[in-house]
Amino acid sequence: MKKRERLLSLLVLSILCVGLLPRTGRAQDDVKIWEFSPYEVGLWYSFSPRVTISQEARQQFLHELQSNIDRSFRAAWRLKASPLSPEWTATVERNFHGFTVQDITRNELSVAVSTKHEATKTIRTLEAAVEQLDKILVTEQQLGRLQKLVDRFDLAEDSLGSQLLSKCKVEEGLGVDELKEKLRAAEIPAVLLPKNEIDTIRENIRMLLSPLPWHTDSILRKRDKIIFLTIDQQGDAFYLQARELDCPMQFMGPTFSAEIYHWPYAARSATHCVTKAFAPIARVEQSESTTANLLHRAGGLIVRPENPAKLSVGDVMQPIVRRDDKNGRPTLLQPLSWTFAAITASDGVKMEANVYTYSGGPGLQGRRNRRTQRIVLRVRPTVDKTDVRIVVRGSDKPQAGCFVFQRDLLTDEFEELGRTDWRGHFAMEVPVNGSFLQADLKRNRSKDKRTARSNLERARGDFNSISSDESQADKKRKKEALDAAEAAMKLYDNYDPAKDKDAIPLNYPLIQIYIKNGNTVLARLPMVPGLQPIETAELNDDSRRLQAEAFLNGFSGDLVSIIGLRQIFAARIKLNLKEKKVKDASRNLSKMRQIQTYEEKSSELEAILRDMYDKKRGEVALGQKRQMDRMFKTVSDMLQQFLQDNLYQTSMESVRQAGGDVSGKDL
Repeated sequence: MKKRERLLSLLVLSILCVGLLPRTGRAQDDVKIWEFSPYEVGLWYSFSPRVTISQEARQQFLHELQSNIDRSFRAAWRLKASPLSPEWTATVERNFHGFTVQDITRNELSVAVSTKHEATKTIRTLEAAVEQLDKILVTEQQLGRLQKLVDRFDLAEDSLGSQLLSKCKVEEGLGVDELKEKLRAAEIPAVLLPKNEIDTIRENIRMLLSPLPWHTDSILRKRDKIIFLTIDQQGDAFYLQARELDCPMQFMGPTFSAEIYHWPYAARSATHCVTKAFAPIARVEQSESTTANLLHRAGGLIVRPENPAKLSVGDVMQPIVRRDDKNGRPTLLQPLSWTFAAITASDGVKMEANVYTYSGGPGLQGRRNRRTQRIVLRVRPTVDKTDVRIVVRGSDKPQAGCFVFQRDLLTDEFEELGRTDWRGHFAMEVPVNGSFLQADLKRNRSKDKRTARSNLERARGDFNSISSDESQADKKRKKEALDAAEAAMKLYDNYDPAKDKDAIPLNYPLIQIYIKNGNTVLARLPMVPGLQPIETAELNDDSRRLQAEAFLNGFSGDLVSIIGLRQIFAARIKLNLKEKKVKDASRNLSKMRQIQTYEEKSSELEAILRDMYDKKRGEVALGQKRQMDRMFKTVSDMLQQFLQDNLYQTSMESVRQAGGDVSGKDL
């Protein structure tokens, strides 16, 4: 109760402070407090022509849906339901599972001006274009579209949309292609065309930001979320589909669907789909390499744990970065691949999280400024398995035969899962949700475990070095120290994850996989199986290093065999001479002479080295070169240590002194 009263007091104080702000150029309603502002959500619905229910039944469905959502989200949502825009309907319904923001905006009418024309060199906004230009050329078809939009939104005569309409002119004989060519050649100052047409003539043109009410840019600025909901019917079955668009990040979520056969249940099923499609968000306030502090959107308005907008300990978050230009238009909208955050603590508003990222990745760290936002959304797995696809960086060449391991987030134990196939694919089944530890706690435990192991090794060394002349007191002290060190280490050896009170259960299947090629780990990749059907990892081409490793492994095997044979023949010769079997010693010396020498094996190693570094086969990446250099040095040191000796000369001299034949003839 004290926590709730404190939050309510803070909310009241915040509202009072906002009320005292001066009414400057920015509207008072635009001032938002992140943790105490509800999500502005648009629910855009579309009934298929195949749906046979009456208009009254549809209105009742929408009324129940609105009531259910209001009851579920309460103060955390501010919902406005409306029919799906006709301009978007075809795109959305044709490919509901896969449509993107770019698919929606590609046919939007936009004004483009020539950067070479005298009249438009300095024009950068639609307002300036409407004010300064006498006319903006347009085709008759596009003019009709613009007229319908102005009429549908019932714009006033002095509105920007109406003024734009008054400036648009049609010139006979000029179609879309002719307008594009004349604009590119700076023969005309401005045109109004669909964005996808303008994108084909980027040379010498500038597309103007269009704050018109039907434009996607304008719509996305007014909403936090848009939920697309379609209702279809096939026979007696009704099919409901919901999908979320996070407006600031322009990120499309997965599809959630339901099938029902009794229409009165439609509102309940639609509510379930909408709730599942919604992803609560948090803002990254501060981040280190393995931890982050987050601020829960609308967290101060959520008082019930069952609220779908609530983020809880154990939730897994997917980060997205947005960077804007000086006009507020996004220049970067990038979901961070192979990077996730898992919430470890929360007071409802402020949260702490572990950060898991790929090998060498920045995690959630980065420059902080007013133009850059780092947001995390709760993951929504929807598929049964994820195909991990390993390809060479910068190409589509698969890396087949790579080993895939999973490292437990709680115990750090490795489990081999399998290998990538000829396509570089590995099917990752969705595992049971595991557990994890807070990053600092896990780091301290690892440090304590290393200390305990070091103490045990030292205590064993002291105990094993007890001499007969030591006093009984010293012996007892060392024995007690060994017992204490073994007891301390036993706590770690007998660790039971199921009994760990500090373990945090994961609400989603976050795992860490390691990709290993030969003896080298190529990457550490955190992932949520089931989040995407296919996840592609672009890793450095490791084929040259792997080939060098294979050659050197074979070379090392031969070298070990040679070293062993030389030692065997040297021992036989020594035994033959001891038993006065000089002829047998000469025969063994002859066989020993046939074994490859240091010079021969050194030449063979140099040939492998030249072939691996041959520039005709392409440049070797710096990281691979370092690894290959280490492998070659290890083998070269082994070669010099065990073959560059006088073992053969010593054996030959012993045989000679015994009167044996050292000519090397076949005996």
